[in-house]
Amino acid sequence: MKLSAEVNNQDLQCFGSNSIDRKADNFNNRKTILYIDDNLIDHEVMQGILSRKGYDLISAYNGKEALEVLRSHNIDLILMDIQMQGMNGYKITEMIRKEFDKKHMPIIAVTAYAMREDRDKCIQAGMDDYIAKPYDINYLYSILEKRLGIK
Repeated sequence: MKLSAEVNNQDLQCFGSNSIDRKADNFNNRKTILYIDDNLIDHEVMQGILSRKGYDLISAYNGKEALEVLRSHNIDLILMDIQMQGMNGYKITEMIRKEFDKKHMPIIAVTAYAMREDRDKCIQAGMDDYIAKPYDINYLYSILEKRLGIK
């Protein structure tokens, strides 16, 4: 299944869960993913995709917000867009790696840049993996499971 910019109601029905379910999920070591992207629709789509697998998603729309989230939350993995207004994903990654060097958090580039050189540039910038848009949702899940150590 390919990700598209179109969002239908079925994709977005997974947003809510009650507080009792949330407490149980947190007790069961639910993983928290930070998604950094300046596009609101991409955040809504990603929320639907990740909630289907039981991940918690925290959204940041720029580098400043991302750093604030990282300082105040326990994040297991970061999904990073590359092309954003203001600070791009390469710069944000550099800042994260510098400030949080004691705790390695996997950073996965999620980008429309699809050339081999783009992947190499992401890895050289300190990201751990790369996925090009539009992406296969099952491939995204497999990368998340690999990087989070989930079988």
